[in-house]
Amino acid sequence: MINNIGLYQNIKIPQNVAFKASQGNLPVTSPIENATLNGANALASYNSAMINKPEKFDIPLLKPLQMPKAVDSIDGERIYNSAGKLQCVVKEVGDKKYVYSNETYDYPEINNIKIYDKKTGNKIFEQSEFLYENETNNEAENICWINEYSPITGSEMAASEYKNGKPVYKDTSTHHPDGTTEYKAYDFDKQEYCHSYFKPYDSQESLSLEKIYDAKGNLIREYYSGIRSDRTFDGEIKYENGKVVSRETSESQAEQIPEAQRYINNPELKPAECPEFMTSIENIEGEKTYYSNGMLESVKTPDGKIYEISLDGNRITLHDKNKSIEFNNIKEIRNKFCIIREDFGDVSKRTSYCGENCDEISSISYGKGNIEKRITFVNGKPSDYSESKLNNDTWEDTIHIEYAPNGGVLNVYRNSDV
Repeated sequence: MINNIGLYQNIKIPQNVAFKASQGNLPVTSPIENATLNGANALASYNSAMINKPEKFDIPLLKPLQMPKAVDSIDGERIYNSAGKLQCVVKEVGDKKYVYSNETYDYPEINNIKIYDKKTGNKIFEQSEFLYENETNNEAENICWINEYSPITGSEMAASEYKNGKPVYKDTSTHHPDGTTEYKAYDFDKQEYCHSYFKPYDSQESLSLEKIYDAKGNLIREYYSGIRSDRTFDGEIKYENGKVVSRETSESQAEQIPEAQRYINNPELKPAECPEFMTSIENIEGEKTYYSNGMLESVKTPDGKIYEISLDGNRITLHDKNKSIEFNNIKEIRNKFCIIREDFGDVSKRTSYCGENCDEISSISYGKGNIEKRITFVNGKPSDYSESKLNNDTWEDTIHIEYAPNGGVLNVYRNSDV
């Protein structure tokens, strides 16, 4: 059971203040235009025409390719690493390059297809398939994920998911110049569309707005949530036949609680320093190994450091004694990040995640035995702290504290069942 209660007597939990509006037509505005509103007023001035006018959704359903059953059935170049282990099969057709592989290298089975634009070198398509055991009926289900990317920027544009050959989900994403990300999606099981916006936290606030439509494009529900420097706010509105039937909103005011600061000041959770983002190992001096197609695979320097680069050139891993640093999405314009893993040799490990091209820490975790502690950061400031315990092969949260950008405490949760 999760209880919203203090862990210690001197940790006081702020109380949510609920605001309920009377029924009736609720005017609405564009989420982007209203991105600075908060609390009970966040949905107070919308354009009512948007409620009664069905929205049209143009979300492509990506079609799955025929996945080869085994590597032997594919014509193309076999590429091996320096140890002679098969990495993938490459086949070029016109201006596209097809790469067939097994994501766990458990050949002869093939479960992944990537397509690259030969002119830009960017990935434009990826399809992965795997078997998933349904916990309800213990039957194996074939899951297929498909992603489509921009040949110019490499950013994801659309995605689709299939289960046992039938579509279950499709979506598109758009990144706007102001930092807002827009999503459109359709859930085949629920027969509902979703149109949402997310504005990441800046010096003022973050805001997430989500509209749910039925299969005909009629608005049926709205959700919103946000963070300001000293509070959070959220709300829900329900519609029937273009009219509001209910609305609920709430706010949580942060409180300054010195005792809660000791969790995020724990020396075990001191993050590693974000390194300079690496994009190449070509110019590093040392002993070099190569893939069978002649591409550089690794470099071992005289002081024992080992640099490895993936076959697609999109990931570099540095191994240095008890520490490794993994640089990801090297070729992509957006979403570059690195992971720093430290092994202290006493069954304790620390992992730091650096986002935004390694400019700042986004999260850190410290684990020892069956206990793990984590802090998540937003713009360099702690937003969440949690502790987990391994219970019957499952990690379960025992403590969770939510922090406002000003350092105040918004909520504290404790799991009394763990």
